[in-house]
Amino acid sequence: MNPLFRTGFLLLCLTIAITNSSAQEVLKFSLKEAVAYALENNVMVKNAKLDHQASDNEVGEYLAIGLPQVNASVGLNDNFIIQKSIVDVSRFPGSTAPPGTKQVIEFSTQYTGFMDVTLEQLIFDASYFIGLKAARTLKGLTYKDWKLSEIETTEAVTKAYYTALINQERLKLFERQLGTLDTLLQETITMNQNGFAERIDVSRIKVQYNNVNVEKNRFERIAALSVDLLKFQIGLPIRQFIELTENIQSITLEASQNDLVNFDYSNRMEYSQLETNQTLQLINVQNLKSGYYPDLKAFASLGANSGGFMFRDVRQFDFGGTNRNWFESASLGVTLNIPIFDSFQKRNQIQKVKLRLEQIDNQFDFLQNNIDLQILQANNDLQSATENLNAQEENLQLSREIYDVSIIKYQEGVGSNIEVINATTTYKESEINYYNALYDALIAQVDLQKALGTLTN
Repeated sequence: MNPLFRTGFLLLCLTIAITNSSAQEVLKFSLKEAVAYALENNVMVKNAKLDHQASDNEVGEYLAIGLPQVNASVGLNDNFIIQKSIVDVSRFPGSTAPPGTKQVIEFSTQYTGFMDVTLEQLIFDASYFIGLKAARTLKGLTYKDWKLSEIETTEAVTKAYYTALINQERLKLFERQLGTLDTLLQETITMNQNGFAERIDVSRIKVQYNNVNVEKNRFERIAALSVDLLKFQIGLPIRQFIELTENIQSITLEASQNDLVNFDYSNRMEYSQLETNQTLQLINVQNLKSGYYPDLKAFASLGANSGGFMFRDVRQFDFGGTNRNWFESASLGVTLNIPIFDSFQKRNQIQKVKLRLEQIDNQFDFLQNNIDLQILQANNDLQSATENLNAQEENLQLSREIYDVSIIKYQEGVGSNIEVINATTTYKESEINYYNALYDALIAQVDLQKALGTLTN
């Protein structure tokens, strides 16, 4: 390929790529919108929802067991080797053969056929109705699994959103610091050129500038990665551009004491799941006990069979003609199955389930203690984080005042650039500490809301 043509082709491809990239829609998300989008598009939530929808079919599948069952069957046989039997023909009515006369007889034709339609209906089976109740209870359990996946997704999206939002603010912090240092550097260079500052003053500020620039570049990648993590959590392609519309200053910490006072263990989906499992085990005991009762079924059957020495004798359907070759049959009946003795199988099964119920009681105690500990720890973490946030906010204001004064003194020639650098470093650390404290407080609030079961409210 001609080098000039190849260069032009690459430029054309690059132009198209840039045009497509710039034309791609930028999706805007508040925290509430991001959570709502995730609940519709996150893979884990979608699969949990599909499991719940499939449970409807499981209930319908079990319900069909108690409804009429109709089956049809058709068969055609070529008995190319016909089974033979030896009989005493002297025993046949009207036979004149001497006693003990034996003869080989075929009790079938070479070609046989049959058609049959059967209807079966369950009349009584105690385990059927209990099983139907269990299927509906299991449906409720899949619903709770779905809601638990929503809670976990909400937690992950909320934390990822806060992380991305605060990282963007931290990036702005580095950009502001870099701009301030750049201005200070240019002023110091000018002062050095005019003999009002030493070369070492320029070098000190240049070192500080380079360090902040490296940190900014590193944090740009961290901030971009945190946004990608948010896109992953809400179910968006990584290449999709998004914009966060929340303002970090507008986010408030809400530690409601009413939620702590009015807490109910059933607010926690894990507790509700355990209650459903307990219900399923109780239903299982009822189901096993129902095995001692008889079950009753009714059936009806209608069919016909045929036979002949040639295939056309079976192929032709002549039920009542002169060449009658198909013979109808029909039957009605009921079947009563009465359990008598199973060598204590059901008794052992029932005892095993009762032991599992005791295990669930123990799990209730453990889960309650675990929830109490989670709430206590999350509440303590939130209080500590809030206190730290207030302290860091005050430190930020003080360091800002010190920084402003040092800049004014330096510009008026009564301060040193070392003082400015130290004030800049202190101010940067105060901002970092403030955003770290804000992030810890926000995460502690999410953990407390999850512990109280109010995260998705």
